[in-house]
Amino acid sequence: MKQKRIIIIPLILIGAVFWWLSCSDNPTAPDSGNAEYRLFALDYWGDCLLSFAVPADTIIDSVRLDYYAWGVFVTPDGSRLLINNYITLQTEVHSATDLSHIESRYQYGDYYFDGRDDYGLLYSYIDNALHFIDPQTLAITSSIPRQTPNGYLDTVNNIFYGASEYSGGYTDILVIDCLSQTIIDSLAVNAYLYEFLYSPRDNSIYFHSRAAVGLSLFCRYDITGDSITVITRTADSFGSLALTPDQNGIIMTDGGNGMIGIVPDGNIWVIEVGSNDIIKLIPPFIYPNGPKFGGICLGTIRIIPEISRTYIGSNVNAGSGRSLLVVDNTSYECVNYISPYRGFYVPYLAVAKINND
Repeated sequence: MKQKRIIIIPLILIGAVFWWLSCSDNPTAPDSGNAEYRLFALDYWGDCLLSFAVPADTIIDSVRLDYYAWGVFVTPDGSRLLINNYITLQTEVHSATDLSHIESRYQYGDYYFDGRDDYGLLYSYIDNALHFIDPQTLAITSSIPRQTPNGYLDTVNNIFYGASEYSGGYTDILVIDCLSQTIIDSLAVNAYLYEFLYSPRDNSIYFHSRAAVGLSLFCRYDITGDSITVITRTADSFGSLALTPDQNGIIMTDGGNGMIGIVPDGNIWVIEVGSNDIIKLIPPFIYPNGPKFGGICLGTIRIIPEISRTYIGSNVNAGSGRSLLVVDNTSYECVNYISPYRGFYVPYLAVAKINND
């Protein structure tokens, strides 16, 4: 491999302020609205599972879970939710219709679904292996016994990019063809990868990486040129990344601590693919005259192109009540916020289409 070109910008450290609110036992009363898409939110501290009609943004149903839960995933047919049970190390399967519990499975980890082709992926934290699963039965069909605890599924090209542990850090990315179910390449990025995604527009990996205590970097790894460019710096609290529907931009949440020495905390960034230019900074309040929420700590991004909406939840490390933000995909402006009860804190979101007509 060629030696990588790294562009570094001077470093300034800033802090973040976190506040703690308890979860209510009584979420907003259910709404009987009829939505084509449904948003599912897992309240981290209260173990509340909620479903919202979108774009009405009203609660359809809610249920309090009797287990310590993390992560919520939806099956391709939109019928079931998969939630990890931290106590039993199982996957709890719930109905997406009424949130009722269906079954427990001895599978525990991160799920990835294409939605069109007949495969799913499970990275299991039980045996630290990547498994191909049947999206209907959820049964394991084949396995790749490699550690890839961070991953990104390119559903257009059916390629899975999995960060693989090497010399104490996730420095390699395994490139896996999901149709042949084989490893076809390995990329020596030589950086500890947290959130990352693959951009087909410029054949690049965009990722967050820790540079020092209290400092992380948002970078682009050009696969063709085998080079790394540092785009900007953030404090240690990572956010999330997502490609815009046209794949020309990257939506990034900074995790709440801001871009060091550049802007205040809590903004949502839209960065142009390839040029690394900032297309838009979205402030975390209702545009243009809504309230700003102190201690913003943003994370999970879920985009619904068909209704031109992006839903943004909390950073998993926020540790307190936060509102769920709603962004318009055309104007890149925050148009609504969802905060149905005190202490509402949702780092885990999933989206399902419930009307296939």
